[in-house]
Amino acid sequence: MSLELDKGQIHETVLNLISEERRGLLLDAGAGNGALSLELHKLGFKVITADINNNFKARDVENGIEFALCDLDKVFPFEDDTFDYVVAVEVIEHLENLWHFLREINRVLKKEEKLYLTTPNVHSLHQRIYFLFWKV
Repeated sequence: MSLELDKGQIHETVLNLISEERRGLLLDAGAGNGALSLELHKLGFKVITADINNNFKARDVENGIEFALCDLDKVFPFEDDTFDYVVAVEVIEHLENLWHFLREINRVLKKEEKLYLTTPNVHSLHQRIYFLFWKV
Protein backbone atom coordinates (compact mmCIF):
# COMPACT_ATOMS: atom_id res chain seq x y z
CA MET A 1 0.00 0.00 0.00
CA SER A 2 1.31 3.45 -0.88
CA LEU A 3 -0.14 6.80 0.09
CA GLU A 4 -0.21 9.63 -2.40
CA LEU A 5 0.93 13.10 -1.42
CA ASP A 6 -1.21 16.12 -2.24
CA LYS A 7 -1.40 16.82 -5.98
CA GLY A 8 -1.11 20.57 -5.37
CA GLN A 9 2.50 20.01 -4.24
CA ILE A 10 1.83 21.54 -0.84
CA HIS A 11 3.18 18.45 0.89
CA GLU A 12 6.38 18.58 -1.16
CA THR A 13 6.84 22.24 -0.26
CA VAL A 14 6.46 21.51 3.45
CA LEU A 15 8.84 18.54 3.18
CA ASN A 16 11.44 20.71 1.45
CA LEU A 17 11.14 23.42 4.10
CA ILE A 18 11.35 21.09 7.07
CA SER A 19 13.96 18.69 5.69
CA GLU A 20 16.88 20.86 6.88
CA GLU A 21 15.58 21.09 10.46
CA ARG A 22 17.11 19.06 13.27
CA ARG A 23 15.02 15.99 13.96
CA GLY A 24 12.58 16.01 16.84
CA LEU A 25 9.03 15.32 17.96
CA LEU A 26 6.48 16.52 15.41
CA LEU A 27 2.69 16.85 15.56
CA ASP A 28 0.87 16.51 12.24
CA ALA A 29 -2.43 18.24 13.10
CA GLY A 30 -5.15 17.23 10.66
CA ALA A 31 -3.17 14.35 9.23
CA GLY A 32 -5.89 12.91 6.98
CA ASN A 33 -4.77 9.54 5.64
CA GLY A 34 -1.22 10.14 6.85
CA ALA A 35 0.67 10.51 3.55
CA LEU A 36 2.59 13.54 4.81
CA SER A 37 3.08 11.94 8.24
CA LEU A 38 4.66 8.92 6.58
CA GLU A 39 7.12 11.06 4.61
CA LEU A 40 8.03 13.06 7.73
CA HIS A 41 8.63 9.78 9.56
CA LYS A 42 10.90 8.62 6.73
CA LEU A 43 12.88 11.87 7.11
CA GLY A 44 13.62 10.86 10.70
CA PHE A 45 11.06 12.84 12.70
CA LYS A 46 9.19 11.17 15.57
CA VAL A 47 5.63 11.77 14.30
CA ILE A 48 2.44 11.93 16.30
CA THR A 49 -0.69 12.66 14.31
CA ALA A 50 -4.10 14.03 15.23
CA ASP A 51 -7.30 14.12 13.21
CA ILE A 52 -11.04 14.10 13.83
CA ASN A 53 -11.51 11.27 11.30
CA ASN A 54 -10.10 7.80 11.69
CA ASN A 55 -9.10 7.28 8.03
CA PHE A 56 -5.41 7.28 8.96
CA LYS A 57 -3.66 4.69 6.78
CA ALA A 58 0.05 5.45 7.36
CA ARG A 59 0.32 3.06 10.30
CA ASP A 60 -0.71 0.26 7.93
CA VAL A 61 2.36 1.09 5.82
CA GLU A 62 4.95 1.58 8.54
CA ASN A 63 5.06 1.22 12.32
CA GLY A 64 6.23 4.04 14.55
CA ILE A 65 3.67 6.72 13.73
CA GLU A 66 1.21 7.40 16.53
CA PHE A 67 -2.36 8.47 15.82
CA ALA A 68 -4.66 10.36 18.19
CA LEU A 69 -8.34 10.67 17.35
CA CYS A 70 -8.87 14.31 18.23
CA ASP A 71 -11.25 17.18 17.46
CA LEU A 72 -8.90 20.04 16.57
CA ASP A 73 -11.56 22.54 17.66
CA LYS A 74 -11.24 21.23 21.23
CA VAL A 75 -8.39 20.83 23.73
CA PHE A 76 -5.55 18.73 22.29
CA PRO A 77 -4.78 15.56 24.30
CA PHE A 78 -1.11 16.52 24.72
CA GLU A 79 0.91 18.08 27.53
CA ASP A 80 2.19 21.66 27.37
CA ASP A 81 5.53 22.21 25.59
CA THR A 82 5.58 18.73 24.04
CA PHE A 83 6.43 19.22 20.36
CA ASP A 84 9.47 20.54 18.52
CA TYR A 85 7.37 21.10 15.38
CA VAL A 86 3.70 21.29 14.45
CA VAL A 87 2.56 20.83 10.88
CA ALA A 88 -0.98 21.87 9.91
CA VAL A 89 -1.47 21.58 6.16
CA GLU A 90 -4.76 22.81 4.69
CA VAL A 91 -6.58 22.34 8.01
CA ILE A 92 -7.29 25.73 9.52
CA GLU A 93 -9.96 26.66 6.97
CA HIS A 94 -12.04 23.66 8.10
CA LEU A 95 -12.15 24.63 11.77
CA GLU A 96 -14.91 26.49 13.55
CA ASN A 97 -12.58 28.20 16.00
CA LEU A 98 -9.22 28.91 14.42
CA TRP A 99 -8.12 31.10 17.36
CA HIS A 100 -8.61 28.21 19.78
CA PHE A 101 -6.65 25.96 17.40
CA LEU A 102 -3.75 28.43 17.31
CA ARG A 103 -3.79 28.78 21.12
CA GLU A 104 -3.64 24.99 21.45
CA ILE A 105 -0.72 24.82 19.03
CA ASN A 106 1.03 27.52 21.06
CA ARG A 107 0.40 25.49 24.21
CA VAL A 108 1.77 22.17 22.94
CA LEU A 109 4.66 23.63 20.89
CA LYS A 110 7.92 24.10 22.77
CA LYS A 111 9.04 27.69 23.08
CA GLU A 112 11.24 28.89 20.20
CA GLU A 113 10.17 25.97 17.99
CA LYS A 114 8.29 26.02 14.68
CA LEU A 115 4.82 25.77 13.21
CA TYR A 116 4.39 24.94 9.52
CA LEU A 117 0.88 26.07 8.57
CA THR A 118 -0.65 26.28 5.11
CA THR A 119 -4.04 27.43 3.92
CA PRO A 120 -5.46 27.78 0.40
CA ASN A 121 -4.68 30.95 -1.50
CA VAL A 122 -8.22 32.11 -2.24
CA HIS A 123 -6.96 34.99 -4.39
CA SER A 124 -5.58 32.63 -7.03
CA LEU A 125 -8.09 31.66 -9.73
CA HIS A 126 -6.39 28.26 -10.11
CA GLN A 127 -6.69 27.61 -6.37
CA ARG A 128 -10.33 28.74 -6.26
CA ILE A 129 -11.25 26.26 -8.99
CA TYR A 130 -9.17 23.49 -7.37
CA PHE A 131 -10.71 24.18 -3.95
CA LEU A 132 -14.22 24.32 -5.40
CA PHE A 133 -14.01 20.90 -7.04
CA TRP A 134 -11.57 18.89 -4.92
CA LYS A 135 -11.25 20.37 -1.43
CA VAL A 136 -14.73 20.14 0.02
